[in-house]
Amino acid sequence: MSSQKSKKEVDYVGIPPKLTELLKTESDRGVILILGAYLEELLGLIIKAIVVTPKMADNLLSHKQTLGDFESRLNIAEAFALIHSEDATALRLIQKLRNKAAHFDRSGRGFDVLFDSPATVDQVFLLCEVVQLGELAPDFTRPEVINTTLLRDWFINSCRKVVTQLMARLLNSTRLESPISSSERKKISRNAVSNSPDGPFFAKLDQLLSQGNKQEAGALVVEFIDSYLERADISQEAKLAYTDLLSRVAHLRKSS
Repeated sequence: MSSQKSKKEVDYVGIPPKLTELLKTESDRGVILILGAYLEELLGLIIKAIVVTPKMADNLLSHKQTLGDFESRLNIAEAFALIHSEDATALRLIQKLRNKAAHFDRSGRGFDVLFDSPATVDQVFLLCEVVQLGELAPDFTRPEVINTTLLRDWFINSCRKVVTQLMARLLNSTRLESPISSSERKKISRNAVSNSPDGPFFAKLDQLLSQGNKQEAGALVVEFIDSYLERADISQEAKLAYTDLLSRVAHLRKSS
């Protein structure tokens, strides 16, 4: 069996079959706009997959909001390493073509876009190189004469490779978690302390401090540090630190 993909297989790589069928009947301009919109949506899904809550993501990704357009989604996805820099380079080329297809230029061209334009040929060929289109089309070489049908196929297949990459990023996305609050962190620390050998000391210290009994609390700390320094498993650095703390506590007790 040949290792090269058949034309039918390539038609469906990375892009849903329904979208593939739709592209067959679209104008060149329509192909560029549809694939640009599809890739923009995929970027949104990647971002949504990591945001703390789907509701937050929807607020960010809504039209005219912070991440409501192709460029802002692309910038944030690259900045936070949600996509590879090569993905970003390819997406910027596609975005540039999409923007050109979405607007009229000064010469009045807008609907008769795009694959017969020398500038477009350069961009599409660069896109093909970035995505390494030769993996799907081993006979890929730049023609001397513009062939709009061939250029259109190159563009579509390049987009397929980008879609495949973004799908892989999406599948590997992990939703972020909100950091714990100071009260939650304090609770975790207390639980850890209470289950340690020194738990009774800290419980007693907490009780004395809550009662405003600073003298007894200070005496308890001094007693604890003295016993702590006698332990054989304490490093020299720790002993020095606790000795310094002990002197500070003694100074505070004298000045109070």
